[in-house]
Amino acid sequence: MSGESITPEEMNYAKSVMNRAGSAPRGTTPEYVALILRTAGAGTAAPTQRPVETDQAPLADQKHDVRRLLRRKVGRYSIVANKPHEYIHAELNRHFGDTAKNATLETLLKRITLLDRWLEA
Repeated sequence: MSGESITPEEMNYAKSVMNRAGSAPRGTTPEYVALILRTAGAGTAAPTQRPVETDQAPLADQKHDVRRLLRRKVGRYSIVANKPHEYIHAELNRHFGDTAKNATLETLLKRITLLDRWLEA
C-alpha cells in the first residue's frame, strides 16, 4: 500500500475480521483491512478484551428444543403403544423423579434416550 509494514498479529486480526464480516467488496485485501484497523485504532488487543463467542445456543433455548423433541417422541410412542400422552409423561416423571418443565438438560436428554429404546422395542 503505502510502504507501511504490517505485523503478523495485525494480519491475523484483519483476516479474522474479514471472516467474521462475511463477503467483502472486490479487491479488499487483508493488508488493506489491517491498515484501516490500524488507522481506526483497533489494535490486536481488541479481540482479547471481547468475550469468547460460542456456537452454542443459550441453555434455555437448548432445553426448549429438547422439550419440543421430547413431545414429538412422546406423541410417536403414544401411537405405537396405544397409551395417552399423559400416561407416558407420568411414566417418565416417575422414572426420573422430576417433570419435563423442571428437568435439567441432561435429564431431558436421558428421557429422549429412554423413549428411543421404548420405540425400538
